Amino acid sequence: MLKINCNLSPTGFIVAQRLPLPIHTLYAELVERCALDRLVSDFPVGGNFFTKTNRGRTYWYFREAAGENGKRHDRYVGPDTAELLHHIQEHHQAKASYRERRTLVTTLQRAGLRPPDTRAGKVLEALADAGVFRLRAVVVGTIAYQAYAGLLGVLLANRNVMTGDLDLAQFQSVSIAVDDRGETPLVEI
Repeated sequence: MLKINCNLSPTGFIVAQRLPLPIHTLYAELVERCALDRLVSDFPVGGNFFTKTNRGRTYWYFREAAGENGKRHDRYVGPDTAELLHHIQEHHQAKASYRERRTLVTTLQRAGLRPPDTRAGKVLEALADAGVFRLRAVVVGTIAYQAYAGLLGVLLANRNVMTGDLDLAQFQSVSIAVDDRGETPLVEI
């Protein structure tokens, strides 16, 4: 169990303040809904999920329905995990619930959680649309720090600090091992 120290720092600022449990639960629900919505938007209903084994590990892929040229395209989804299997099973049943997610976001913002600024949000969305997070890129730095509050269930000190950049890290070995990569260069995204 994570213990949060809410003592005052030497400068007199509160280091972290625990979020109420209902707000932390709302955040977890929003993360789940966004993951399902991302899966549905990344992988249309007309295709099929299947597995491949590579070097003793099982990975999920998605085969799109034949396109205009009659060719099918396989895309990497992720390693075989219980969570991913759960999302795949719900794929055909999931429906876009934008209005419900928007209500969750508004409630979380009113509780003190900070979203990324509009520009960073658009860049993150473009990166997600291009599949960089599917290939195990991760956000680090200030934007990631702001996301920790909801994940940890606390309001962190300096949550309003902003920088003018967005930092990413990626495990290149994952992309190589699953024989997949982004179709668009990062600079173009």
